[in-house]
Amino acid sequence: MFDINDNIMYGNVGVCRIDGILSGDKIGMNPDKEYYKLYSYGEKEVIYTPIDTNVFMRKIMTKEQIKELVHKIPNLETIKIHSKNMKVQSDYYKTFLKNCDSENMLMLIKTIYEKNLDRKKEGKKEGTIENIFFKEAQEKLHLEIAIAFGIDIEEVPKIIENELKNM
Repeated sequence: MFDINDNIMYGNVGVCRIDGILSGDKIGMNPDKEYYKLYSYGEKEVIYTPIDTNVFMRKIMTKEQIKELVHKIPNLETIKIHSKNMKVQSDYYKTFLKNCDSENMLMLIKTIYEKNLDRKKEGKKEGTIENIFFKEAQEKLHLEIAIAFGIDIEEVPKIIENELKNM
């Protein structure tokens, strides 16, 4: 169970703050259940979810966990997809975003970044579908880092760059 004011990753939504724990009768829901009142930083909306939901939830990473994750970047595996079918690739990329696992999101970002670099070298355009997944993973991961460090999201690339330089 989480506490009020905890920052969590909530399913596909991303980073949320727990603003309250309410009984269902106070919000027009099942009166036999308790609900988290979540504020989604990314969507800028309020979400009510049962405390016993099956939706994946975890506390956001600490500064130290983020630094450890960033230090893994140079040796982080990229995702291998053997199909050229965009639907298959898209479905596979979705699995890396599903539970907002930070390392999976970072693997996805690194994979698409390197794929786009290779495309540019070959004189080709960046992949449109890949860029959609790249942006989604980047936004969620950067927001988690920004909240953990107490900084604006625009400052996150500098944090990552500084950590990589200090390795």
